[in-house]
Amino acid sequence: MAMNRNVTMAEKEVRDYAKRQMERAEQRENILFTEEQKEQVLEYAAMTGDDYDIRKMIRDLADAVRSSDEEKVDEILRDAREEIDEFPDRSVGMAELKGYGYTADDMFPLRQEMALELHRVGEKVYCLQSDGSHGDYASREMILEHEGLYGIEKDAWQRMQEQEDEIDFEEAGLYQPPMTDLDRDEALRMFDAGETVFLVTTYPRPIAVRERMEIERGPEHYQMEREDVERIRTLEKRMQEYPQITSLKEAKLLLGTENRYGIYQIIDGSPGREYEFMDLNFIERHGYQVKKEDYELIYSDEMHYGDTLDSLYEKFNISHPADYTGHSLSVSDIVVLNENGNVSFRSIWRIKSGNDCALYCIKESY
Repeated sequence: MAMNRNVTMAEKEVRDYAKRQMERAEQRENILFTEEQKEQVLEYAAMTGDDYDIRKMIRDLADAVRSSDEEKVDEILRDAREEIDEFPDRSVGMAELKGYGYTADDMFPLRQEMALELHRVGEKVYCLQSDGSHGDYASREMILEHEGLYGIEKDAWQRMQEQEDEIDFEEAGLYQPPMTDLDRDEALRMFDAGETVFLVTTYPRPIAVRERMEIERGPEHYQMEREDVERIRTLEKRMQEYPQITSLKEAKLLLGTENRYGIYQIIDGSPGREYEFMDLNFIERHGYQVKKEDYELIYSDEMHYGDTLDSLYEKFNISHPADYTGHSLSVSDIVVLNENGNVSFRSIWRIKSGNDCALYCIKESY
């Protein structure tokens, strides 16, 4: 371990503990450890911070030295080195982390320089607190402002190491589609439209963004498959002809050629609240005019094999998707179907009763 920095009290204590254990082993076994062996034991002690593991290493090493088993000595030191090398930041170990006050066993500790580097390549880094807690993963700004230790989840770091050992796509002759770089704002816009956005990482295989916060708090740049970016940018040009369409997600539904469905519900505070949850007879009897501007697209997704109006009605009443934020499908809601570019609109009372409805004003407004 590099010692050109101030050693924390917790690290000093565990190193002193290891020194005492080595002195006792030397006296008990009537042996002498070399300076190189001692230094590696001290480094191992500081990185692992575990009394039991420290005692076991010293005991095994002492037995091997007493028996003049050079092969066993090399094996013990090699195993210790491999365990040390598993740490992402070898300037800080578990001894210092525990002394800092973070005692959970779920994180590898980091200093700011390594925290920033891991964040840059798309990893989730946490600002660790001396009370043993941590919040959500940090943005670059949060990392720069934090004055304590940082952490990366052990499982995430191990996955990162395993990815580095995976096959090379080009050498294996496997196809990996061309990518286009995106800045954070464009990545957020694409993600909100339901597109698959990828982190820019050191992994040989693309890693897809799973939640919006990964972009909001992530690095500056992301990637998407070039073909998908070109498709979306073509849609954005078409959107200029339809100012009523206010989002990429809505453009994909109404102007795209993919099989998709969308659910429109009346906007809170709009004039449409006067006829929300009311049937067509009520609307006609009171002379209300159904307008597109009273509605907003609250959910859209690809249509899969077997999706029908009936199955969608059941899905959005009985088993809502996790990211669905609207109310259960009800009278006055609109379901839009895009089947190979053919867009049709259905109201909930048509799904339930089969009656025609007069809501094509929404379609005609485009």
